[in-house]
Amino acid sequence: MLLVKFFAESDSTSISNYAEYVTNICKTLYDSGLVTEYDYDGKWGDELEDSIEEVEENIWVWNIKFCDKTTCGKFSLFFEFGTYSCSTQFTVKIYSDDYIPSPTDKYLEQLKLTIKKEIKSDWEKIVWLVDEDAATLSVSLYPIIYSVENLARQLINEVMTKEYGITWWDRFVPISIKEKHQNRFVVYKQSVPNFNNIDERLLTIDIADLQKIFTYCSKKWKPAPDADIDRYLSELTALTNERIIEKIKSNSEIELDLWLEHFSKYLPVDFLERFEDFSKDRNHVAHNKLLDRNIHGKILANAKHLEKDLVTALEKVDKIVVSKEQKEIIAKETYRLEQEALAHEHRIMEQEANISVRDQTEIIEFINEFLYEKYSIILDNIRFRDDIELSEFTEIEDAQYSGTLFDITYKISQETVSVEYHIDCLDDEPGSESVCRVGINDKFIDISYSNGEAEFNDDVGCYVPITQDEILEDIDLAEWVTDYIGIHFENLREKVDSDMYSIIKDGGISPILEFGCWECGEPYICIDDEYAPFGTCLNCGAHNDIVKCDRCEQYFEGEDNGEFNLCENCEYDIERQ
Repeated sequence: MLLVKFFAESDSTSISNYAEYVTNICKTLYDSGLVTEYDYDGKWGDELEDSIEEVEENIWVWNIKFCDKTTCGKFSLFFEFGTYSCSTQFTVKIYSDDYIPSPTDKYLEQLKLTIKKEIKSDWEKIVWLVDEDAATLSVSLYPIIYSVENLARQLINEVMTKEYGITWWDRFVPISIKEKHQNRFVVYKQSVPNFNNIDERLLTIDIADLQKIFTYCSKKWKPAPDADIDRYLSELTALTNERIIEKIKSNSEIELDLWLEHFSKYLPVDFLERFEDFSKDRNHVAHNKLLDRNIHGKILANAKHLEKDLVTALEKVDKIVVSKEQKEIIAKETYRLEQEALAHEHRIMEQEANISVRDQTEIIEFINEFLYEKYSIILDNIRFRDDIELSEFTEIEDAQYSGTLFDITYKISQETVSVEYHIDCLDDEPGSESVCRVGINDKFIDISYSNGEAEFNDDVGCYVPITQDEILEDIDLAEWVTDYIGIHFENLREKVDSDMYSIIKDGGISPILEFGCWECGEPYICIDDEYAPFGTCLNCGAHNDIVKCDRCEQYFEGEDNGEFNLCENCEYDIERQ
């Protein structure tokens, strides 16, 4: 996979030995600690010159490996010289099939920037073409940018509608923003027909326009004596329209400042400055400009700060509602937004730290999935035991802290035991442990679930894991239950097969009949009470009606009539006589 591609260009270059130039770059990378091994003829070693291969004329490839505590991957670095339109170009490409860029991993950024720093003085300009590492940083910022923009829109709608009603747009929005909305709203509604009947005005304007609304000032003209105006009216001088407009503005005063009158009640004093920075950063990210981890961390920190400010502002807005009904409506909406913000932050934390922080319901679901997997393994382990039957699996319910998961029935004796569970502890706090005990007949094993936990790392600008979410068992449940079945519910089919050799050798009578069971068809019908009740199939546990012929002493299927039992052959012989 191509991760990075850029080229350097110059009308003239003093590079006389391309191979030496490439080798010096590779040496710099190695001396910087960014390479741990090289690939030479399929073997990893440390012979630098031999590992840089010229695959075509003026094209070199260097296969390297880098491993430390956090990063491990193999990379192919391509260096290519070419002349196009009388100018020399030097192209650098970085490939890897096993390295995935992430905001928390700095390796690829260090690798590409070290190469750029090494060559920048030798060329007139450097052009960046592909950078999956920088793209990863941008993608990680999209959710928080989306959240801040929409919280700002909501705050404006909440405050302005509450204070001035539905006409606030006409009274307090500059004409330039209204014209922008007019140019966009038709296309917007055509693109999203399901929202044709909603107020889309704030959705169609830019993030910078929101700041203009935050700081909008309503002004009125205050006429004052002006000599230039007097001379103009007396036709003694000329004034341009721009000059007249300038004089009108200079004789105006602020009638209403939305920031001072309203928004400053809910937002901190430095909000506008940070929101302006956010607007610039937002456009930088939205237009796919290159990012490094330094600016990524600053953008993320500022956005999270703004998100917190806006959520707090929406909470404050609740306190100035004018009616009980409106308060209830806004309270519900605020709660929804808070939950969305918390859920959004929760998702960001889980994605960045690669963990799951589950609530109690989700923990129960996760344990249920784990237990059902074990149940499926047990079913597979006993698939050849027709004398054992497992009931359907019953999931643990949220409010049910003990119960039966499934029953095990030994069909030979019709004995049934239950696999039960007890929830000893259920804690959904990050990093906490929940314990579910599973067992049979008061013998239990512990299955513990550790909830995920993460913290925000200011150095890398994202969440990092503290505790991974996982389930641990002190003994493998599937093996434990399978062993229990094998010990307490003897496999009589295997036992009689094992005993048969000794019985035949000693001239004994076979404890099983030669014809098959009516249920499973296997020839394991027991006639020896030392194994199982007379007529019981040792393979599947089904009861067969078996009678011994009083004439020939052979066994046959049928019911005992309590007097003189004859098989079909003997009945036939007697009839013939």
